[in-house]
Amino acid sequence: MVPDKSVATSPFNCDWIEKGSEGYLGAFLYAICRRSRTRPCVVSETDCGRCQLWQETLDVRRECDEQ
Repeated sequence: MVPDKSVATSPFNCDWIEKGSEGYLGAFLYAICRRSRTRPCVVSETDCGRCQLWQETLDVRRECDEQ
C-alpha cells in the first residue's frame, strides 16, 4: 500500500530525507535517505514516494496547519 500523500507534497518532504541532499543525475532527481542510521542510501523521487515508512516533515506539517 502506497502512503497517502498530497499531490502537492514532494516525496522528498519526508522526515527521513537529509535536508539539502537533493540533486540531479542527468534527468533523475535523487536525495539521501537517513532511514538506516548505519548506512544512508541514495533514493529516487519514485522510490521515496513508494516507501512504506514515508512521513511528513515537521516543516510541511506546520505549513498545512497554517492554511
